Amino acid sequence: MNYNASKSDYAMTNAYLSTEAVANWFIKKAKENGHSVTAMKLQRLVYYAHGWCLALYKTALVEDQVEAWTYGPVFPRIYHLVLQYGSQAITSLLSDSYTKPSLVAGDDPRVPFLEKIWEVYGRYTDSQLSRMANKPDGPWHRTMQLNPGRRGTNIPDSELINHFSSPSPS
Repeated sequence: MNYNASKSDYAMTNAYLSTEAVANWFIKKAKENGHSVTAMKLQRLVYYAHGWCLALYKTALVEDQVEAWTYGPVFPRIYHLVLQYGSQAITSLLSDSYTKPSLVAGDDPRVPFLEKIWEVYGRYTDSQLSRMANKPDGPWHRTMQLNPGRRGTNIPDSELINHFSSPSPS
């Protein structure tokens, strides 16, 4: 991803966004663009946003840790909130109480960063995003190799930083 922004452009704060707020931003963005988003695609979009934020700004985007599950990287809180959709499109925001009004309204300084993530990754299907996130030697793959048979192992931030800082991460 080619994104040349400084920390001042991002106006970093010490406050992480709730994982639900970022997920809701992507759900809203997809609807605005006439697209749908499945649980798998939502997981991967938040994963890519979080990974790039760590690599570019050396700070987490969301408050939750991403975990290595059997079929890819997962934010457990999002998983439980969208479980009822199965593989179908998510039809509504996860919860109004989790949505940061300035993020949804576009007033948050992190919105341009999320816009760039959507621009780069929003065009891909859930399957394409999963194949990209699950590539050999990526953070999910390495975490699974180090913890065979274990679901729910945190993917270390250091793995995400190294991966997303490399010349051609996917």
